[in-house]
Amino acid sequence: MRNKTNESLMEVIEKLPLTLKERLEMEEIVRTPASWEEFYELVMDCEYTVEYYQNEIISMGFASDTHELIVANIIRLLGNAYLKTAHRVYGSNRLVYIADCQASFNPDVLVVGGQPEFYTYQKLQATTNPYLIVEVQSKSTQDYDLLEKLPCYKKMESLKYVLFVSQSRTWASLYERIENSKQWLNTDFEDFAQEISIGDIKILLADIYEKSILQGK
Repeated sequence: MRNKTNESLMEVIEKLPLTLKERLEMEEIVRTPASWEEFYELVMDCEYTVEYYQNEIISMGFASDTHELIVANIIRLLGNAYLKTAHRVYGSNRLVYIADCQASFNPDVLVVGGQPEFYTYQKLQATTNPYLIVEVQSKSTQDYDLLEKLPCYKKMESLKYVLFVSQSRTWASLYERIENSKQWLNTDFEDFAQEISIGDIKILLADIYEKSILQGK
């Protein structure tokens, strides 16, 4: 049984190498069938981020300069806004586990509204009680974010907000849970002067894109 597991894992590694250098030579999005155990083995040794969704390991391409700048802006804005509160702000190294979808994702920004709660599998630890999730999209990842990840995110009872931000145009889309229901309100933002209200805080769209090419800087 162990030999079969090792053989299966080697097949996964052939499609998704362990080193970042080898991964950069491949296409932007790579998906390969795998068990949760194989995902765990890969994520423990892999030099880059991988996700798991419905019996597939999914790897996204190398993040662009614009993507990382926008992510850094959002982390700074949220970190400052929540500095004196119980909320905790994390970057993309914090896994989120969604049992209902058999999924483990790495959102670009994660906010927990207090003490984090975890799903633990051997040495892997993933957050299970996010308050806000932010995903910064490229043209190649937007379908994955909206059609696969978003429906799973909505299944997390603690989650109140999901914010998508485009790295290729001036656009953000906020999904807000209506009270404690399964209904969500969706609002789009396309003007730098618009403010995005997330609970008690407000973020200016212009500040999200500060110093980016979309601001002409």
